Amino acid sequence: MSKCELPFFMEHVIGQIRNVTLKIAFGDMTKVKADAYIVPQFNSCASYGGVGGSVARAGAVKGIDEFAEFVSQKGEQKFGTTLLTKSHGGNSDKLLHVVSVGSSKEHEFDTVQSSIYNALTTAEQNGVKSIASPALGTGIIGNLTAEQSAKSTLSAIKQFADEGKNMDVSLVIYGNKSAYNDFVKTLSTKSYETATKEGGEKQFDMGRWIVGMQRDADANKKSGI
Repeated sequence: MSKCELPFFMEHVIGQIRNVTLKIAFGDMTKVKADAYIVPQFNSCASYGGVGGSVARAGAVKGIDEFAEFVSQKGEQKFGTTLLTKSHGGNSDKLLHVVSVGSSKEHEFDTVQSSIYNALTTAEQNGVKSIASPALGTGIIGNLTAEQSAKSTLSAIKQFADEGKNMDVSLVIYGNKSAYNDFVKTLSTKSYETATKEGGEKQFDMGRWIVGMQRDADANKKSGI
């Protein structure tokens, strides 16, 4: 596969950053067909909640297990680290596990930036042509607003593109139309081109965290994970 394939009904816009074709979409990333999915992970264990849980339940639980085994054997990983594994199921052949969750308000902008760049570089070095990614840093325990995530992510894509490399990238925003609009605006205004390090501005919502944890636990149990 050389391009991401979005469901026909998935709202999206298409842009270009040098040789990188970019789609910003609103919907469920696990419905997108791509060579690889970017999956945000903790530095000391695998995530079976949030994006990791959704990817696992969509058929790639063995791929998430591979990252869990890797961390168990190798120990705590540096933020920004990328590990490429097979998915073993779902709509992508491979998973690009990026260590990006929990790096703190002070560092998360830089962590997302380095994670996206490292994922793109790892993909390019291993013959991966198309990638689908969530909005890193914006999850329940994330520290970035959608606008900050967009600037961090798109600046990393620009860095990759400025090196003369190419990739088909879909950034898929789930459940928050306002966040999708922020990504589209950031792409159109090119504010990512002058992005500098920022402290995370998203506030932690305990109620949302409790509901999310229970929802993931119930969904995983139903799926036998």
